[in-house]
Amino acid sequence: MLVLMLYGSMLILMLTRVAAPIGERPTGRVRREVPLGWRERLLLQRTNIYLLGIAMFLGGIGSWLSAPLAFAVVLGAWAIVALPARYILTDDGIGLNSVVFRRWSEFRAVEDARHGLRLVGREGQRDFPLVIAPDHRAAVRGELVRALTHPAGPARRKRPAAA
Repeated sequence: MLVLMLYGSMLILMLTRVAAPIGERPTGRVRREVPLGWRERLLLQRTNIYLLGIAMFLGGIGSWLSAPLAFAVVLGAWAIVALPARYILTDDGIGLNSVVFRRWSEFRAVEDARHGLRLVGREGQRDFPLVIAPDHRAAVRGELVRALTHPAGPARRKRPAAA
């Protein structure tokens, strides 16, 4: 029973990375949606996958993880990674699916990172790493820079008052 609770809780935590039941929906007009491919979703979940693998390895050595349960855990992890994930860039901020949403006012810059980009948080705010494929990186970087310099979207000209 404890084994089921261990692996079940690990899979639930893995699932909340991309599909939380209570999340923050993005607000504002959508500027761009960036879907994550298989490789990006694996990189997004890599810490969870490593920990799940270590727990399965220890369970195999300790003989408290049966083969059918190991197969079910691997299948569950694969199914979670297969769930669609995307970054949503809006006039107000950036979100990952409908799990997390951060406002542009929380960030001060965009930096290159090993597996994508990183939005650097202002004083007292955390950074927001983005796992972005190399072929999408330049376009997303440009959109992020525009969003940080003009967070309310492009300036709108006022129409002259009718006489």
